[in-house]
Amino acid sequence: MSKASVLYPTALLQAVVMVVALHVFDGFTPERMGMTILTACAASLAFMSVMYFFTSLLGRVGSFLMLVFMVIQLAGSVGTYPLELSGDFVPYLHGWVPFTYTVTAFRSTISGGENIYPVQIEDFLRTHEAVHDVAVIGLPDHRLGEISAAIIALKPGVTCDEEDINTFCKKLPRYKRPRKIFFADVPRNATGKIEKPKLRERYGALHLVEAQNRA
Repeated sequence: MSKASVLYPTALLQAVVMVVALHVFDGFTPERMGMTILTACAASLAFMSVMYFFTSLLGRVGSFLMLVFMVIQLAGSVGTYPLELSGDFVPYLHGWVPFTYTVTAFRSTISGGENIYPVQIEDFLRTHEAVHDVAVIGLPDHRLGEISAAIIALKPGVTCDEEDINTFCKKLPRYKRPRKIFFADVPRNATGKIEKPKLRERYGALHLVEAQNRA
């Protein structure tokens, strides 16, 4: 029995087990479960092929080189943390290592692979009777890379909570529903344009770093 006949089935098995374990024990439920499993299998087979090639060709030296290669890839791919929260060296490596594409593929299958346009969500939320103004921005997320967040200014004297907004948003496709809801004033400049850079600074990467520090 050759090494390949053992390594490749093992690679497929560990990919499936990983996704199923995340689903069972962590509640991991991607938009496209089948595509997520296929992506995991493809990634596992690809990396097993690279490792098998180097170790077969160079022996122990190849094993050591693969270890170094994997560390560099994990450091530069932003697989665990959003790019905004990673070290200064990461932007220089990100995009140049193959594992980056694997992370991007996983995020696409998890979120459904759809483009989300903030204006569409904002226009929808403005139809809610309690909403005076709204802005939708992207926030860094450990699992998806980025999620949408809605900052909502309510009409004077009107009460509304996050549950009301989430119920209202069930009319939207799942991938368009904002994952975070904040009730606050929506800043606009002299021309009436929403000042989204201010909102990203207030609720975005800096907000997430502070939350992690408090945890």
